[in-house]
Amino acid sequence: DPALLEELPGGAGLPKVAADGRQPWQAYAQPFDRRDRRARLVFIVLDVGLSRAASEAAVYRLPAPVTLVIDAYAEVPQQWAAAARRAGHEVLADLPLQAAAGSGDDAGPRALPAAADDDETVQRAQALLGRFTGYTGVLTQGGGGFADGFTRLGPLLDALHRRGLLLVDGVASEGAPLFRLGERAGLPRARIDARIAGDAAAVEKFTAVARP
Repeated sequence: DPALLEELPGGAGLPKVAADGRQPWQAYAQPFDRRDRRARLVFIVLDVGLSRAASEAAVYRLPAPVTLVIDAYAEVPQQWAAAARRAGHEVLADLPLQAAAGSGDDAGPRALPAAADDDETVQRAQALLGRFTGYTGVLTQGGGGFADGFTRLGPLLDALHRRGLLLVDGVASEGAPLFRLGERAGLPRARIDARIAGDAAAVEKFTAVARP
């Protein structure tokens, strides 16, 4: 929707709140019956755009209500996002955060560094968010490098709020500080409660969470 897009040179553009007040997190959301008050699970599939075979399976074989995250390192993110939306999926943009030193995790050169100042953090995030369009918000991952907490991400969360985006906190951190900071910034938000990584322990944990 051009009304929800701030055009930038050399990129797809950045999401924005439309003049009539419409926000991307609502305009691009997967529709559902709000009269249905039953508890529901939200399934979010990560890494879309890295492996062609796996990404095509996620886009075309999974039910439309499954949310897909376009990876920060996807080569053709706009193509994957467009395909996902045509298939009915809600789409999120991946926002990796610096991992802890010595953890063995590597969020890559596009991860937001813990030592960056406010302006650099926002600029680096905008470089990621400007790679494709049509997403409801961002999903954060990693963050182990933010040893002193996530308060330095406050200006970034404010910027996401001004652009009408949703925050999905995927950071595995005690007390969900990033989720709570999102509340402070006025962001619509959610958090990941369990991950399924193909191992028995993860599946068992997910089953326990999902059981009524």
